[in-house]
Amino acid sequence: MAVDAAVLERFLEGDALPVIRIYRWKNSAVTIGKAQDFEEARRIYYDKPCIRRPTGGKAVLHGDDLTITVVASNKDLLINSASHGVLASFRMVIDGIIGAIESQGGKIRFGNSSAPGRHSDPNCFALSSRCDLVDERTGLKVMGSAQLRRKGAVLQQMSLRPLNGMDIHSYSFAQSLRKGFQSALGISNWIDEDISQIEDETAEKSLISWEYSGVN
Repeated sequence: MAVDAAVLERFLEGDALPVIRIYRWKNSAVTIGKAQDFEEARRIYYDKPCIRRPTGGKAVLHGDDLTITVVASNKDLLINSASHGVLASFRMVIDGIIGAIESQGGKIRFGNSSAPGRHSDPNCFALSSRCDLVDERTGLKVMGSAQLRRKGAVLQQMSLRPLNGMDIHSYSFAQSLRKGFQSALGISNWIDEDISQIEDETAEKSLISWEYSGVN
């Protein structure tokens, strides 16, 4: 999470191009939305490490998911969009993932926030909004998405869970993501697991001020 924030800072300073970052988690962990009650979420996920993330939304349990981050200017994201609202920028980014999933034979749709009685649930995957993705075959939410917008730039973080019959951690799916984002956004700058020393050092320094809770 701190590295994603560091990538955004470098972009804002003019030191980096628009970028897509994709990574996995070594162990189960929970990221807590920027405006979410940290202590309340930590009590619920007492047996998992918890850390605040820079974007909004609710708690996300990571482990078998794929985390996908996009950093770009809002203007560039919407250059080919007929609409110019916040939802439009969300969907322009997500179109790259939809393209990858469909190229692998998956069937996906956007959520609709219509599940009754679930809006108060602290779990991000308990409810699907118009910025999330649902597997049409199972009806389950498979991707949550949240944004941070600063000075005309967008940091969008997405957690994609395994889909029915699809290996999201395979080389084939990674290549499909590259093609999907290239087609949807024209972004070819890509960070797989490794990051630069500058981003690593920036993330380490910023962690001092981050809310974090390990497992006792």
